[in-house]
Amino acid sequence: GSDVARCLGVMDDILDVNVTPNRPDALSHLGVARELAAHFRTRLRPVDLPSGAEQVQDVEQVQNVIMDVRIDDSMACTRYTASFLSGLAVGPSPIHMRLRLQYCGIRSISNIVDVTNYVLLETGHPLHAFDLDKLTGGIVVRRAKPGETMKTLDGQDRVLLPDDIVIADHSGPVALAGVMGGLSSEVSETTKNVLLEAATFEPRSIRRTSRRLGLISEASYRFERGVDANGVPAAARRAAALLARLGGGRLLGMVDRYPCPPRPVKIKLRTAYMRRVAGVDYPISFARDQLERLGIACESQPDGLLATVPTFRPDISIEEDLIEEILRMGEYARPAQQERVCSNASSCPNPEAPSDRCRALLASAGLHEIVSWAFVPRNALAVVGGGDSRLTDGVLVKNPISSDYEVMRTTLLPGLVDTLKRNLSRGIG
Repeated sequence: GSDVARCLGVMDDILDVNVTPNRPDALSHLGVARELAAHFRTRLRPVDLPSGAEQVQDVEQVQNVIMDVRIDDSMACTRYTASFLSGLAVGPSPIHMRLRLQYCGIRSISNIVDVTNYVLLETGHPLHAFDLDKLTGGIVVRRAKPGETMKTLDGQDRVLLPDDIVIADHSGPVALAGVMGGLSSEVSETTKNVLLEAATFEPRSIRRTSRRLGLISEASYRFERGVDANGVPAAARRAAALLARLGGGRLLGMVDRYPCPPRPVKIKLRTAYMRRVAGVDYPISFARDQLERLGIACESQPDGLLATVPTFRPDISIEEDLIEEILRMGEYARPAQQERVCSNASSCPNPEAPSDRCRALLASAGLHEIVSWAFVPRNALAVVGGGDSRLTDGVLVKNPISSDYEVMRTTLLPGLVDTLKRNLSRGIG
């Protein structure tokens, strides 16, 4: 009669978090925990590395396994780490790991693949495991050559473009960087040795490749928004330690290529400007406290602060961004003040109002009210306008969200026709 989940020790809470596109740092459990720690003024506990994270010192074995890693295009790949593990045994993951992956919408495959997905969700850093014995020569991160092809994990032959970023060995591409691995280097039941990849790739290239090929994944979703290069080694060590523990293998070593580390972003925050933009007379000590809670180091200046932005916050680049963070942690974080408002207004329709009388009469005749978009495609007005410029010449929107909403409507007909089409296609007559 007891709850099975509670008996197995896998009882858990699931939080559904809506992350805005400019906050790639929050696309992980660590990122959400960092935000919660800042809001609740508590300490963020670092992720502990389980036993097995240490490297072995067998020089002969290391030389026989570890490959050279080279980045040919530092714009396409800013950092690439390769961890080499040997003696692994492929098998099922522990029940708690499989359940946590399932709660997050990821299907369990094997301990090696599950670890890469688990650390991805935990740290926000995508990883990929190659069967080391299926690779030949060293690893090269480069752009695809014209006419180059490869077979991805889904069994499809992909024609690559020069803008695509690939991971290649001496035989050719073995993975589409940040999108999907190659079938030729896939981890299987017989895998013993693994090359574990953790890297950062150019967001725009990843987005173009994933959209063109229709390969949208948890990894590409994060690479498109930006992955912190300085957090790559920690994610790699975490995944390698879990693999060594769950697979019974050993970490032989890691190769880390970081050709052009970026300089820290420093932004000056002026006290007078902050008060003018925020509209709140915050003391500089308050501003410093809010920023440092978010991991933004601050130095005192005669007229304000000099803030050093951590690399996991690419959304902060100008002075106004700092002010927004201060407001978010200060004024906007205060609970709403509920005031009692007395009013004679009623939510019930007024039967004497012409609009309400008309609505009631039409509804009693069996008609339904339609609320459609105020923007329509330009060609839709041309079709229904019949050459009448009063109908066809709608106000053009400068920045429409799509071509379907580029002109303000001059008639209700396009919206009515679109609603009728949608209903009929769904069997609603």
